[in-house]
Amino acid sequence: IWEIGEEAPILPIVEDINDSIYLFDAYELIGEATYNWQILAHGTECTASSPILQFSMDGKPDLTIETVNVTGTANTGQTIDVNWITRNIGSKGTEMNTWTEQIFLSSDTIFNNPNSGDEIRLISLPYKEALLEGEAYQNTTTVQLPEETDGNYYIIVFTDAYNVVAENYNSNNYKIIPIEIELTPPPDLQVTSITHSPIEPFS
Repeated sequence: IWEIGEEAPILPIVEDINDSIYLFDAYELIGEATYNWQILAHGTECTASSPILQFSMDGKPDLTIETVNVTGTANTGQTIDVNWITRNIGSKGTEMNTWTEQIFLSSDTIFNNPNSGDEIRLISLPYKEALLEGEAYQNTTTVQLPEETDGNYYIIVFTDAYNVVAENYNSNNYKIIPIEIELTPPPDLQVTSITHSPIEPFS
């Protein structure tokens, strides 16, 4: 299987099929694209190939984080408010009406495997409503920053964290913004006033 306009692959996408009926999982194929497909049959003494046929894919949703904003003073161990907009920029509504969004704190902008433990997950939130093509929603939540994380960091907002929505692309499911975290000032106790009561002399 290969997209029209591209060269046919050298290696088959599926091999060692012994049944006359095979159900192909088209999850990784791009929506609203047309593909070529062909079957090669290998026998003990010969090889036969089918004609090159075509099929087209329906559109797919495509969730992306459009904007992220942070309000509040970013101090270690304190809370900040994170506001973001999630939009379906695909050509079809989401068939799923629930997925998970997560917010991470990272020391760099590398976000290849969000559940590997390299980032600090601050919160995980369920979203429970389908999004039609072009629709968006805005969300705000409060997260607590860890202790001993002062310096330059990054807030990452990640939608469809567990890939339950069949999308065109998953590489645009997150957005990263920089954040500078300062040490929370230590407590500073001061005596502001002194009161006393007179004491009667005694002998």
